[in-house]
Amino acid sequence: MTVKPSPGQLADTRIEARLEFAGLVIAPEGIMAQSIGAAENLDFRWELEPVEAGVHSGTLWIYTSPQTSDRSEQRVAIAARPLQVRTLFLGPVPVVWLRWVGIILIALAAVLFIRRTRR
Repeated sequence: MTVKPSPGQLADTRIEARLEFAGLVIAPEGIMAQSIGAAENLDFRWELEPVEAGVHSGTLWIYTSPQTSDRSEQRVAIAARPLQVRTLFLGPVPVVWLRWVGIILIALAAVLFIRRTRR
């Protein structure tokens, strides 16, 4: 996300983002926030884990939260973007295990390929 703060904007203004999907476990939950400061690019990342396979519809909410002089926070929604995600459910097998199995199979294929080309 690219942010261009206006010259009069407070340095401690925060951009907040929240991801909502039914049928997906989202980590981290809730609202993520980053201060604008001098940065122009803000990076928000979530991990999505499906409960079941299919196409899931959700919403990405983006807020700005300027701090006022009396230190109260006011959250203002600046965007609500509809999203769709297509998911596969691989059962209770953790994704990390599947990655390692893939790496091992690629290494095994490379070894077999090298042995075959030497003959």
